[in-house]
Amino acid sequence: MKDDLVAVFRNRWPEILLIVGFMVIGMYLREQLVTVFFNELMAQDSDKPLLMTETTRFLFSMAAMFFLITSLIFLLGFLATLSVNFLDSHEPTTLLRVGRIFFWRTLRFLLGAELFVLLLSSLIFSPLRFMFYRNVDVSDVPRWVSEICSLIGVGIIAKVMLLMMPIMICRNLMVLPAVKALKGYRIGDIIALPVLFFAGLAVVGLFTFAQEGVTPGTVLYHTLLGVKALLSGLVALLCGMIGIWYVCGNKFGVLSEKQEENADEEDGELDILE
Repeated sequence: MKDDLVAVFRNRWPEILLIVGFMVIGMYLREQLVTVFFNELMAQDSDKPLLMTETTRFLFSMAAMFFLITSLIFLLGFLATLSVNFLDSHEPTTLLRVGRIFFWRTLRFLLGAELFVLLLSSLIFSPLRFMFYRNVDVSDVPRWVSEICSLIGVGIIAKVMLLMMPIMICRNLMVLPAVKALKGYRIGDIIALPVLFFAGLAVVGLFTFAQEGVTPGTVLYHTLLGVKALLSGLVALLCGMIGIWYVCGNKFGVLSEKQEENADEEDGELDILE
């Protein structure tokens, strides 16, 4: 696996740089919006002016959505090409075209997973608030508490988060069939994947906690925010690559081999580059 990953990074670094760059910008803008929302929520009873005008907030929201959605399509296209000709580099337009094939099913999955994580984090947040912040208003509970609860929720459904996209891509399945196909995979068979995933969650949690002690708008705050977004993007990319490698049978380019053998009927694999 290591040699395959190194070969991909060596041969396709411009695409990787593009994907991670879009991810970082999108996550950075989203984090800025969340920070402004929480700060204005805590200061709603004061006479302090709004940190963002409605127009600025709208523009930031549109920009964040553009970069996050585009980075997701780029990522899906990149991962899909790994399952075919993994060392061949592709133009951004090709990644967008291929990524669109899997975008809507992935979006439905991510929205469902987000709702489930929200439910889990709420169930975790309630007892924590009762134990440690019983006499504190919800808006005054430190933001890092809710974010840590969300990270714990994501960790609970780690197998689903890590393998659903690779299964949908490698086997060309929609969401519900991919959920059923999860039974055929054991996350323990590829130990590097959960280790990287949980290490990434731990690092993001540390950065989230560190941000609480830093004044928003300072150089240190923006540095922490940028580094957290960069690490999150790299971890997401690496987890996707390792997931593709595992689901495709512990190697990249498996669909290309199947197509050459005319053995691609069972799960509906398609020639995504045609």
